[in-house]
Amino acid sequence: MNVGPPHFQERYRVRSYEVEPDASLRLVSLVRMLQEVAWQHASLLGKGFAEREDGAYFWVLSRLRLRIDRYPRWGDEIVIRTYPVGTEKLLALREFEIVDELDGAPAVIGRATTAWLIVDGGSGRPVRPAPIVSDLQLTPSRYDARPGFGLERVDEHTGHSAQLDGPYRVRHRDIDQYGHVNNASYLEWMVDAMSDHDVWQPPSDLAVDFLSETLPGDSYVVSVTAATGSDDSVYTEVRRVSDDRVAVRARLRVAPAGSR
Repeated sequence: MNVGPPHFQERYRVRSYEVEPDASLRLVSLVRMLQEVAWQHASLLGKGFAEREDGAYFWVLSRLRLRIDRYPRWGDEIVIRTYPVGTEKLLALREFEIVDELDGAPAVIGRATTAWLIVDGGSGRPVRPAPIVSDLQLTPSRYDARPGFGLERVDEHTGHSAQLDGPYRVRHRDIDQYGHVNNASYLEWMVDAMSDHDVWQPPSDLAVDFLSETLPGDSYVVSVTAATGSDDSVYTEVRRVSDDRVAVRARLRVAPAGSR
């Protein structure tokens, strides 16, 4: 029976190299923090990659949903809390709370929910998560998604013409310990493309689906589509050049003025 803590938290101080030009925390920096806290908690629960002597499985982020009311700033201290909330078919679900401790008054300024695949290290195929996490103490979900930003798949947006960036080649800095492009690198590519086309602003709502892997030496293009009318979202995709397969698809809702 696993005796690991059902909740885990880590304290961070926002560093100068983690911020936008206006000194607010970069989205990519925040996602890296979430990823690190998830890995640390999985290890404490005895479910991390290192805890399996045979290297039998590893965790792969499949979906990320984020709601944030205000981005912390350079020098601010935040706490990121995380806890597993259950399973859904082949997905293991984990949530996060982002707590700002500005002026000594803790306040939840953001929440995230994530869905992970547990992949067999030998076959490369997903395995059912329920038997692996059956001994964990779960926490009821606290994530309240706005319409279009739940864990349902992000739809391909075809209503407007897309602007393309690339092709680019996967670089050494993009690769993680599993030999694949890290999820945060995809977000960096998307942010750069949106910035190139003058549609980048830190989002208040983010939905990302990680759909297929990208490997060292692959080339990719990034598409950006800014919706019009009542839809205030930006849609973006990363596609592999070799087979035109979508690796990542995302939808962002721009943060209202004054939210950073």
